[in-house]
Amino acid sequence: LNEEKDNASYSEVVIKNHMLSMKAGNREAQKLFPRILRVLEKFPSSADTFSASIMKVPTWMFLPWVNQLVGSLHNDKISIVVVQLVERLAREYPGAVVYPYRTSYEKVEDLSDQAIQFKEKLDQLLKLNEVEENIVKNLAFISVPHIASKDMLKVPVNFKEWYPKNFRAMIQAEFEKFQLTYAKSDPHHGNFFQKFVKEFGAKFEKGFKTLSGLSGLSEEIEVSLKKVERKLPTMLKDYSSFLGNFQSSDYQDRVELPGQYSGWSRPVPDRHVEIVTFEPSVLPFMSLRKPIRIGMIGSDGKTHRFIIKAGEDLRQDQRIEQLFQICNDRLDQNPACRAKLGMKIRTYQVIPLSGGLGMIEFVPKTVPLKNFMNSVEGAEVSIGRANKNYVEGLVQLTKQKQAMQGSLSNWRIEENKITTNFLSAVNQIDKFILKKALQNLSSSPEGFFILRKNFIQSYAVICAMQWVLGIGDRHLSNYMVDQTTGRMVTIDFGYSFGVATSFLPIPELVSLRLTPQIVGVMEPIGTGGLFRESLVQSLISLRTNPEVLVSALEIFVHEPTVDWLETAMKAAKMQKIGLEDSLENFPRQRVDMALRKLKGGNPAAIMVEELKCGVGAGRPLWDPQALRRTVSFVEAGRVGSPGNRQGARWGEEGLTAGEQVDCLIHQATDPNLLGRMWFGWSPVS
Repeated sequence: LNEEKDNASYSEVVIKNHMLSMKAGNREAQKLFPRILRVLEKFPSSADTFSASIMKVPTWMFLPWVNQLVGSLHNDKISIVVVQLVERLAREYPGAVVYPYRTSYEKVEDLSDQAIQFKEKLDQLLKLNEVEENIVKNLAFISVPHIASKDMLKVPVNFKEWYPKNFRAMIQAEFEKFQLTYAKSDPHHGNFFQKFVKEFGAKFEKGFKTLSGLSGLSEEIEVSLKKVERKLPTMLKDYSSFLGNFQSSDYQDRVELPGQYSGWSRPVPDRHVEIVTFEPSVLPFMSLRKPIRIGMIGSDGKTHRFIIKAGEDLRQDQRIEQLFQICNDRLDQNPACRAKLGMKIRTYQVIPLSGGLGMIEFVPKTVPLKNFMNSVEGAEVSIGRANKNYVEGLVQLTKQKQAMQGSLSNWRIEENKITTNFLSAVNQIDKFILKKALQNLSSSPEGFFILRKNFIQSYAVICAMQWVLGIGDRHLSNYMVDQTTGRMVTIDFGYSFGVATSFLPIPELVSLRLTPQIVGVMEPIGTGGLFRESLVQSLISLRTNPEVLVSALEIFVHEPTVDWLETAMKAAKMQKIGLEDSLENFPRQRVDMALRKLKGGNPAAIMVEELKCGVGAGRPLWDPQALRRTVSFVEAGRVGSPGNRQGARWGEEGLTAGEQVDCLIHQATDPNLLGRMWFGWSPVS
């Protein structure tokens, strides 16, 4: 549809017939509903047709798109029409709308005047009962307060830069929210929290009253964290006495287990599982933010396990999991993928309860790829040694004193020296460690080949979606291996839409993780066999019917997450543009890059654009020559040099899915690029 006069009436026909298809129960029309929001945005004159048409469609058919609909309340072009549908959903299925709404409307100061108008009515429709409020409040206690404290202590510096006019008021408001959970006595606090409040509560109050002495407090928190992280409590009551003693029979109000409105079918809330009690023990994880796994025992007699993440905005992870589900649906439409059982991404539930609290479904019988490889005898020692030699080689080549400085200044080193250093480290490791770990899971040669096929196919689908969505930071702990099937599961999407290339001090120069160990699983054919075929078919599926994916991506533009807002602020600073301009342009720019990929853009050319439009040459130990040299490393015959674009293997635009895959594989296995990756990413393994 183009913005022409006769197309305005055509848009009304499109809306009317689409809604008739949904009324008739057409599943494909239900899946394509976000397209209608795009039509409505382009042709506001069709609002009356939309309002009349949606009344004929059963309310439950809009449930899969509740996040997009709530996000559209921030889009002043269509919010006045969409709010009718959101109110209808809130009346009939409040449990499906309450958490997306609370998360979206948490910061009133960020709302437009129009969005504020809807708040009063929706607040009345979407009230949690007293028990639900208490459970959500206490879930924030299932965390390590030292981690939230470290986040809080960064706020003054950030807010002074971001909000120079009213930073004091903004800091105080943020501190009061933090204090309620972490730095003020609460009758529901367990022993662990009580000790923290006793030790640090008064110090925080004093520090944030005067905004002085915070660096000393930060050091104290760090020392305290090192003491407690070795022996974090494993009993729920030590974090929250309320949850530790909770029994649903003690209360009249019932609490529905969150996350039961997924799928394309009509839900029956009366049959939904309710929370009866909680498992008495919890499992803290030793990763950076120390998340904690809890078990909710439901009215179905089952234990539903979730990882609680406090202090993080999980909306980005939730949206990406939804995009993965859309990807699975697109793959189902492709006969070449439908016939292969492994051609799907394993998804899991991500449930944001507020802007800084959420639950992630625990995927059983999975293990991080790093641990999986280390299960092979001698692997941890040999990989550690190779990583050490890789880093020492960079330090020696760059004549720097520290590993980080060596990685930051590796742009100065010629291709042949970087390649030699990388391959020298790789050759110290048995390249079939990962393959042996898969063999250890199987009881027969036939079993191994099934596990290997599952591993390669599932990984190819993951690679396709991760590239389209620009998901970076794919180190060994951000993949999980299902120990029953051999399939890969991908987790943690904090660096998405090319941010790892644009903003990390050591930019990511490969879009896929095709390190020697992963390629070793694919031998003897290598990346040219099952992996390439599966990756090509996945991209064909996404490119053939991109409408739903494109429409679902729009929510990132209209309701950016905390991560996106912070990155937009960094972009404003680096590019010396106004914050408002950056907040408006950054999400659109990132989504447009994803669309370029679906239209046949050259992967290396798109990465070059990502390199230029973020921090650029503003990285530590970089100068303008560093950016030019790094761009030349990425292009390296894949795009061609300026003035000689024809000399490259692939053009800048108009590539087939097969050509895009060949370019991606060529780039991801280039030792000159792998040899410049951050050592924590572990390029040698």
